[in-house]
Amino acid sequence: MPIAMTLHAHQAKALDMIRDALRRGKRRVMLKLPTGAGKTVIAADIIDKAHAKGNKVLFVVPRLELIDQTIERFAANGITDIGVIQARHRLTNPDKPIQIASMQTLATRKLIPAGIKIAIIDEAHLWSRHYGVKEVLGHDTVGRPISEMRGWFADADYPIIGLSATPWSRGLGDWYEDLIQPVSIQELIDAGFLAPFRVYAPSHPDLSGVKEKVTTTGEKDYDEGGLADVMCGRQLVADVVDTWLQLGENRSTLCFCVNRPHAKFLHERFVAAGVACGYIDCETPDAERRELRDAFAAGDLKIVCNVDVLGIGVDWDVRCMILARPTRSLIRHVQTIGRGLRTAEGKDWVIILDHGDSHLRLGLVTDIDGGRLKGGNRKERVVALPTVPLPRECMACHFLIPAGTRRCPACGAEHQVEAAEVFTTDGVLALFTENKALLAARRKKSRGWSLEEKARFFGELLYYANMKGWKHGWAANKFRERLGVWPNAVARARPIPPTLDTTRWIRDEQKRWFETRKGMRRYAAKGADYG
Repeated sequence: MPIAMTLHAHQAKALDMIRDALRRGKRRVMLKLPTGAGKTVIAADIIDKAHAKGNKVLFVVPRLELIDQTIERFAANGITDIGVIQARHRLTNPDKPIQIASMQTLATRKLIPAGIKIAIIDEAHLWSRHYGVKEVLGHDTVGRPISEMRGWFADADYPIIGLSATPWSRGLGDWYEDLIQPVSIQELIDAGFLAPFRVYAPSHPDLSGVKEKVTTTGEKDYDEGGLADVMCGRQLVADVVDTWLQLGENRSTLCFCVNRPHAKFLHERFVAAGVACGYIDCETPDAERRELRDAFAAGDLKIVCNVDVLGIGVDWDVRCMILARPTRSLIRHVQTIGRGLRTAEGKDWVIILDHGDSHLRLGLVTDIDGGRLKGGNRKERVVALPTVPLPRECMACHFLIPAGTRRCPACGAEHQVEAAEVFTTDGVLALFTENKALLAARRKKSRGWSLEEKARFFGELLYYANMKGWKHGWAANKFRERLGVWPNAVARARPIPPTLDTTRWIRDEQKRWFETRKGMRRYAAKGADYG
């Protein structure tokens, strides 16, 4: 008999949309559901109904350490007839109707268990990294070599359901046939299923010299070596500790770091400041991880510094987050913030201390929604990410104000959008007329700039505009002032902190503009003839 499960409206909607897609003949379906929305409950319902029909189910998790956690979650939903595909696991039993495996185990064994009738893949955006998809060289009917991307699910004739909060990896569109998006993060917050959040941007590291790389998901992100060099600066580390002591409200906190030296450095500084702080990385033994988790839950540890461990599959009661690992990856950004959005008794909101400008660069997670499945076109090395409105920093308290909001929700400061004055006194308008010769000279100079240099410069202008609360039109006009052309070719550039050279240029331009305006006002007051 199927287990009677209590489903929330968005979970029932998700299940209806999955069934509808399967009825329409779709065999590979991707469900996009925010972290904390109940993907495990949805999976348990699918598994329970398949089990009741005598169908064997495979559930795949991204990491070995998540297998026991998944077993516990399924048991809480009445799913217990489980076998585990893993050497020497206490529940290893290939005859069980419900099999749980990790991506690593499937990659090692290079086969799928026999008799599977439905497969559910958790954190399915990690496909390109763990699922064994590889290029296979073959030949067509006349002997010409051909190649195709093939994985161990390639010949599956049963439904495959992917689960992810961030299905934006390159190549997913070549595999999954339908993307289901039943509910947004903002809708779940409004309904009380996720916790609201407050974001502060207390530090602005200069990342202009940090190299970038294309990740396995097809996104651009910072190279960890150069990033760690910047973020390990003593002043930045001191800012992280001091800001938490000031704004963290002594809440249970996860600190996301660049690499092990950076995480250990931060751990040492928190301990030196008298804060109960733990440390975890991919080599931390399972027993020690459980001790850390229990100590964190009991309040004996206030902060846990981690390196790429607590960003996926963790459901701890997190009430503050320290983002000491700047990123350009939308997937990493959304997945990380999702760790803090789960609700808990007495939890009013989660405080996010962003020391890497990730929100100013990528946006608030409530504004990052929609999107589509991306193909694996190798010519498009970088995935085109959704364009979202960006918040701006309150210069009074460093709170990040959502786009379109004038009053700071944290301190109440009013932020007016500044607009340049237009002088209409007789003759003054002539002083603002475009100098065509100067514009042509600037256009000629712009030809010496590479597209990457133009994108970086426009991104720096956008960042400066966000920081000041100005419209993005200001950045476009400043770009044209310097290069003589509009930034159409780099319009999708993301804001990045300006270099010292760009900051000086902006200030010099502002000073020149101010002096010109002051001079015009002085002449206008004297009744000067501008003829």
